[in-house]
Amino acid sequence: MSGYYDDLSADESVGGDSSDSEIDETDIQAHIRSMVCSTPSPQKLLAPTVAQKRPRDRETISRVIIHLDIDCFYCQCEKLDRNLADDRPFAIGQKHIIVTCNYAARKMGVGKLESRESAIRKCPSLLILEGSDLERYRVYGRNVYMAFRRACQQLGGKKMAVCKGSMDEMMVDLTHVDFLANTRENGNSLDQVYVYGSRSGEATTLTEDQTGATATVVYDKTASRDTKETRLVRKQYFEAASMALAIQNQILEQTGFTTTLGVSNSPMLAKIASGLRKPATVNILYPWDATELLAGMPLRKVSGFGRRMMYALHPSLESYYGSLIPTARSKSSPCWTCSDLLRIPVEEVASCLCTVNGLEEKASHVALELLEKCKGIDSSKVIDDDGGLSKTVSVENSFRRGTVRTLNDLNHELLSLCKRLPRLLDERLNCSPFPKRAFPRTLRVTVRFVSSLRQQDDKAHSHTRSKQTALDGYAFLCKQNNTAQAAFLIQNASPMVKTLVQGSTGRINVTRMNLAVCNFSDLEDLSTPPT
Repeated sequence: MSGYYDDLSADESVGGDSSDSEIDETDIQAHIRSMVCSTPSPQKLLAPTVAQKRPRDRETISRVIIHLDIDCFYCQCEKLDRNLADDRPFAIGQKHIIVTCNYAARKMGVGKLESRESAIRKCPSLLILEGSDLERYRVYGRNVYMAFRRACQQLGGKKMAVCKGSMDEMMVDLTHVDFLANTRENGNSLDQVYVYGSRSGEATTLTEDQTGATATVVYDKTASRDTKETRLVRKQYFEAASMALAIQNQILEQTGFTTTLGVSNSPMLAKIASGLRKPATVNILYPWDATELLAGMPLRKVSGFGRRMMYALHPSLESYYGSLIPTARSKSSPCWTCSDLLRIPVEEVASCLCTVNGLEEKASHVALELLEKCKGIDSSKVIDDDGGLSKTVSVENSFRRGTVRTLNDLNHELLSLCKRLPRLLDERLNCSPFPKRAFPRTLRVTVRFVSSLRQQDDKAHSHTRSKQTALDGYAFLCKQNNTAQAAFLIQNASPMVKTLVQGSTGRINVTRMNLAVCNFSDLEDLSTPPT
């Protein structure tokens, strides 16, 4: 399912004002396109050599997407399990780092992805809970997703696309929903709805989790956008926000989790909207306000700009701007913004992307797509996932450098992963509509090796190698218990680990191992239309 455009009749879309009841839908598309695709001050940064953006189709312009993010997910799981007080600062640790912390700890200065020692120095009373085993979190995430899916179908019918992202994220396309009927039924107060750009001069702080890079964007309302077309869009978004509040309330009642939801016209902007103000709010981001917000946003916070992509773009960004100022941006990972990239010609961006494995043949297309995202343009679709059955189930472990140096060390860690994986497969089987076919047919091992060689920035060079093999999933499913299943996995995975080690040059130094199964038989049943 993809975000199709549903024609809105005039009297359904705009009520009470007869002067607005004759809105021509083509005019709406043209007007919104001009607002989003025009070149206000942030977009003047776009170099003349950059190709013109592709015109967006009508369904992309007029979509209504809701993105849900579970507030402080790991911490809410622990709070529910342990009945912890809201004002008790605590964090979730994995290995030697803090992966997240609750709001009480954040007020004390504790941040994500910092060392345990650093977190304790900032907050001596900090309680650190071990979170390496993700099994409980997956169960909680699944419960929230099923509550989300039920609420969406109850409030908007079954003609919408609902899909799960990560454990704590999910999304729905409301393009087809009869908003007016649902708004009358919900009757929710909109006091909890935050609209980005509702006040001129308002400052919004944007932080990228992986690097800690932070940017502050001040909204400048330079011109009035109170037209019949924008009033129609605002009305539609507020009706969607009312539905979002109803979804939020149902999830809280059924699961005990608080959530934040973002409303916009694309998956990317809806996700950005959900992060603007937390916790337990509904946030609206209009597409015509997104360009200014994105101009000052750290690139790593935009979908598609991962570590590999930033590494490829780094030389070009530095050649245009020089080194970043340490006091303003992170030393370890430069805080380049969308406006920085928009100054660079698309041809040069494409040239940088040619160095990324797998992008050599499509670098120009990907470069244009990334630049469009920097302007707030995202045509990706929400595809219904038929209840969120996982296509891949995996477990992994990370290690300090120098602690896993031999094949015996690796086999010991592999045994630990093989013991964990069957429990996750049991959980998936219980959710499958075809449990007798809920078995995987491919097994994959991935290992990250660290080399003794150093990069130009004096960081250790690492490379990842994977190997996969066919798996007799039915035989795995027929094993009597998890212990027998773990032994079966070891038997199939050990030869691949040995091959990966033999293919690695130099001494072994492993910092991560992942064991995954995929190619599930029951997914074929879901994709086969009924006869």
